[in-house]
Amino acid sequence: MLQGDNGLGAERPSRGILMDQSKKPSVVERVRRLWASEEGQTMGEYALLIALVSIGMVAVLTTTRNQIRSIFSTLASRLSAAVSGAAS
Repeated sequence: MLQGDNGLGAERPSRGILMDQSKKPSVVERVRRLWASEEGQTMGEYALLIALVSIGMVAVLTTTRNQIRSIFSTLASRLSAAVSGAAS
């Protein structure tokens, strides 16, 4: 079967065909195709998911920052004490 052959004897344009430079689509046309294609929808869904996860992470880290700061301060003081105790 030829590239672009749909099995019915008629050829359809293939995504892998290189376009002639004179027929190269404009940026606006590319954005329109991306907006209309399913790949664009999938990309948009992933972007929305990443944005929601990011907002959630910021909210969680903002509300727990004092606890996180306390944990790291305790860890730092214990490591400092262990290093100074091992050096003597």
